[in-house]
Amino acid sequence: NIPVDSAFLLVYAADGDGQILKIQTLSSPAQIFTSGKQFMADDSKRESARWTEALDRLAEWGWVKAVGYKGEIFELTGTGYSKADWLKENMKIDTSREPLDELKEFEC
Repeated sequence: NIPVDSAFLLVYAADGDGQILKIQTLSSPAQIFTSGKQFMADDSKRESARWTEALDRLAEWGWVKAVGYKGEIFELTGTGYSKADWLKENMKIDTSREPLDELKEFEC
């Protein structure tokens, strides 16, 4: 049972360069990007917590791994790519659309 946010983050990363970026400055909450696409609807702490948690789950499951030393760049693992392919096909995620637009199709 994979949360939709984590699934989307993984699928969009796999469809791009295989990296997820977590950028945080002193003046704003963490921002999550992959393949040049923004995953947050706004700059609120609520949205930051939502997408940071989605990324944390992927790392916990071993589907992405942190690279570098600041915890800002994550790369998909072999298992991550396999799971992304499976999720994209079975959830019918259309990565040609912007993530937040596509995500609306999955929200109740």
